[in-house]
Amino acid sequence: MAIGLLAFGMLALAGCADPKADAPVTAAPKPVATPSPAAVPASPPPAEPVLPSGLAGSFGKIETRSADGFRIQQTLLSRPELDGRRPVHVAVLVPLTGNAGAVGQRLLDAAMLALFDQQQSRLNLVPKDTLGTREGAEAAARLAIAEGAEMIIGPLFGDHVEIVRAVAAPAGVPVLAFSNDSTAAGNGAHILGITPANEVQSVIGFALARGHSRIAAFLPDSVYGRRVHEALINTMNASVGELVRVTYYPAGAEADDELLLQNAREFADYDLRQLAPEEEMAKLAQPDDNISRAALKRLEVLDTLGDPPFDAVLLAEPANRLPTIAPLLAFYDVDPVVVRYLGLGGWFADDLQSEPTLIGSWFPGPDPAFFASFAERFQAAFGTPADRVAMLGYDAVALAGTLVRDEAADAQLFRDEVLLNDQGFAAYYGAFRLRQTGLSERLLPILEVTRDGLRVVGTPREGFAPLLN
Repeated sequence: MAIGLLAFGMLALAGCADPKADAPVTAAPKPVATPSPAAVPASPPPAEPVLPSGLAGSFGKIETRSADGFRIQQTLLSRPELDGRRPVHVAVLVPLTGNAGAVGQRLLDAAMLALFDQQQSRLNLVPKDTLGTREGAEAAARLAIAEGAEMIIGPLFGDHVEIVRAVAAPAGVPVLAFSNDSTAAGNGAHILGITPANEVQSVIGFALARGHSRIAAFLPDSVYGRRVHEALINTMNASVGELVRVTYYPAGAEADDELLLQNAREFADYDLRQLAPEEEMAKLAQPDDNISRAALKRLEVLDTLGDPPFDAVLLAEPANRLPTIAPLLAFYDVDPVVVRYLGLGGWFADDLQSEPTLIGSWFPGPDPAFFASFAERFQAAFGTPADRVAMLGYDAVALAGTLVRDEAADAQLFRDEVLLNDQGFAAYYGAFRLRQTGLSERLLPILEVTRDGLRVVGTPREGFAPLLN
């Protein structure tokens, strides 16, 4: 499938520990049939922004119902005729109850939105509640296979992927998981979430191309922080840049944590650079002339002299943690005017500019205009806010709808030959393709934090064809 056929993508939810389920359900949700576009008038498509090709700009009417103890979307329309073609069942495995129920519901909502947009009469979505547990994920997968699912979308958590894959693989059913845990990929399981490696390659590559060759990282001491570090090493080894230093600090530490403060101070070479003005002032005190006196006056107001040994620093915190970490580095004279602050997809938020230290920072994320369009339609359809994780639900169903539309009626739709198309698929979050390893690659836009909000400053190259020197 040529690039430009699919829309919406992202996400990035790491493999998490299993949350405990609040209340199990006793019955599986009913299949959701594809709506007939002629039965209900569609709302007019938004004038802006211009969406990638392959996505309808409107959707049919959706009713929120209660079924088996959790919310599920069902169309108010009857299923159109199939013209002799067999229906295609795709299972959506998400936690609809338990601690992660809200996340799972957003994923299912977004999947429904994609179902309306695709308008493929053969495509049926069959939601299954994983309960947010390993046992629930296995039971949901077994039921989906027994009911004839040809592809499984989900599960959400990285440590559930292997369980679902073990059930699906003997039946030849591919799994498109929402996790970004790269260790769960392979053997029929595809990771749709954007991995730290993909994000690091995108933002570091952009920084290197714009002259930032000496890179450092200030990372939380966590599994995620160490995966970012590994991705950074691999990226720098394949580049002409230099990884100057990487410093860890206690994950989740508050701004007054003594170890965090010491880590930041050492990372910035603050004590060494603090001595430099004193040494320079001692030298200038010897000659008593106007030039020396003017230089001394300037030095008297400086805390440090000279810049850190790096010209860009990568921070791997989510948006809500940045007001704790970024100003701390600036306090120890890692000047954002001199050192470019870099981030990852977790930075994506609409109020980053409220932290002055972050003005001018770069990070990979969805085009704000495209995300706003998705969020507006999601809110209108379901009455709840959207997030980047929800876009994964849309992404996966849009992929399924594209293949149902373009493949022959009697074909095995989700075989490797079509899933692993080298040209990839267009998506709101950036074009992507699935690889033989089970990982996905994305061409991620690069965003800059400005005083007026986020703006796209880096446009990925068109398509996945190798670049020519």
